[in-house]
Amino acid sequence: MTGCILMLYFLSAHIWKLEFYGNSYYTDEKLSKYLSEYENIHPGIWKQTIDSPSLEENLRLTFPDISWISIRTEGTSLIVSMEEMVKYDAETDSRALPRYIVAKKDGEIVSMVTRSGIPKVGVKDKVSKGDLLIDGINEIKDDSMTVTEIRTVGADGDIYAVVTETYNKTYEFLKTCKKYEKPVFRWTLSIGNQSFTFGKGPGSDEKNKTYDHFTEIFCLFSDIYLQKDQYISFETLPEWISSAACKKQAEDELSDTIREFSEKGVQILENNVKIVMYENRAEAKGNFVLIESIGENSETLMDEAQNGEIGETHEYNRIND
Repeated sequence: MTGCILMLYFLSAHIWKLEFYGNSYYTDEKLSKYLSEYENIHPGIWKQTIDSPSLEENLRLTFPDISWISIRTEGTSLIVSMEEMVKYDAETDSRALPRYIVAKKDGEIVSMVTRSGIPKVGVKDKVSKGDLLIDGINEIKDDSMTVTEIRTVGADGDIYAVVTETYNKTYEFLKTCKKYEKPVFRWTLSIGNQSFTFGKGPGSDEKNKTYDHFTEIFCLFSDIYLQKDQYISFETLPEWISSAACKKQAEDELSDTIREFSEKGVQILENNVKIVMYENRAEAKGNFVLIESIGENSETLMDEAQNGEIGETHEYNRIND
């Protein structure tokens, strides 16, 4: 047992796997070859020998199309996350289908700035969820204001609207709680097709008990895994919460909701939420009147919007084809 623990400790102090995320132009093989030949980073290297800041800088200098990179160790893996510069492809762009901005909820438009595309609504217009707000096209007109060419440029803009957000939460005085007992652990070491188990889980004589079961799996080496299973038996008991405690919980969660609106840049025009106390529960119900961004990107339109734009959409597709 002691030898097994020492072996696991020794193996966990090394890097056994290189993982790359966010790369498409630079392949995993190309990056792995560079790390091995020029940075001496390969499976089996000690974690302590890796200088992440220096390695990030060298990769940025060697591969100029990497705009952002982050290197960290996680378990026995070296995680390389990156973003590559988007390369413009004129041919692909000219054949792209129109992109739209649609409403993600009902509201009344109070502010609208269009940077690209054609706006389909204006200030003071009332819109419903799924309505088309900006069409991602650009119309080229001649001196007689006749459309001579239609280009798909993508939709881009900021649309703010007054919306109503319903709020309704209930807090019961009688709740259930879990009374936990001492946890038991089971460890499983898997090497290839062989498994070795240490400790024990719930016994056969404890089938009537209810358990919370938590599992963690650690990759120590290629085909070597350590699994930790934790079993905690519990008994469900009724618990009475005082009306004052329920009211405070309702007030705290309402305050958290208001703070979340503020953090997201949402303006609260009206707060019509009230906390009402009953014999067996407390209820926080009402609504907020907000000003928030309601536009979201979409590659397709809902059927209702397509019915109104079907002729134009087919025309755009013929031009693209």
